[in-house]
Formats: sequence, C-alpha cells, structure tokens
Amino acid sequence: MTQERQRRLERRLSVATLVGGLLVAMYWAMYFTNAVPVGQDDSLASAFESAFPVADALLGILLFAASRALYAGRRTGPFFLVAASATCLYLGFLDLTFYARIGMYWPLTTAGAVELLVNACCIGGGAAALRLGWRLWSAT
Repeated sequence: MTQERQRRLERRLSVATLVGGLLVAMYWAMYFTNAVPVGQDDSLASAFESAFPVADALLGILLFAASRALYAGRRTGPFFLVAASATCLYLGFLDLTFYARIGMYWPLTTAGAVELLVNACCIGGGAAALRLGWRLWSAT
C-alpha cells in the first residue's frame, strides 16, 4: 500500500469513526432524556441494560481517540481503532447472546428484528474495522 493511499484510508476511517462516536453519543443522549425507551421489565434485563452506558462510553471515547489520531496521522490511530472495534464486537456479541437467552428473537417481532439488525451491523462493522485496524497497525 502506497503512502498516499494509506493516508487517504486513514482519513476516511477518521471520518467514519467520528460518525460512529457521534451516533453512540446521540443514542445515549436520547436514552438519558427518555426520548428512546430502553430497558425491560425483567430485573436481569434492566441490570444488563444499566451496564451498557459505561461500555458505550468507553466505545465512544475510543472512537473519538481513533478518529483524532488517524486524522492527525499519529501512530496510535490504528491501536485505538483496533481497541474500539474489539469493544464493538464484544458489545455486539454480548447483546446478541443476552437477548437470545431471554427470548427476544422468538417469535420475531418488529422490536426484535430491529435489535437483531443493530447487533448484526455492530458485529459486521466491528469485524471490518478490526481487520482494517490490524492492517494499518501492521503497516506502521
């Protein structure tokens, strides 16, 4: 990969991670202002949901750090991208398995289909970002 092509890729990833961080921040702003009803009546589900703001805050911080470092061309950019994508994968798989255990996907309702789609996008995006982050990290 040429230097110019790598630089363009880093800038695109910078914008993508910035947008991802903004989406996480927007979602939790809507959650805390009760614009989006999140949580279940089940005590186990509500305990699970209450742990997610901390994990999502970590994901948002890593995404913003990756965006800034990639845009500035720092060597820490790929590391932050790998850390953010690994966190994204972990959260996606954790969410997917938890909701599968409490039976949210069977029978599949509209809410369950949306949750399943969000988890699939989280896992797919995390896997793609992890691959690109490793590739950039090994190139440095």
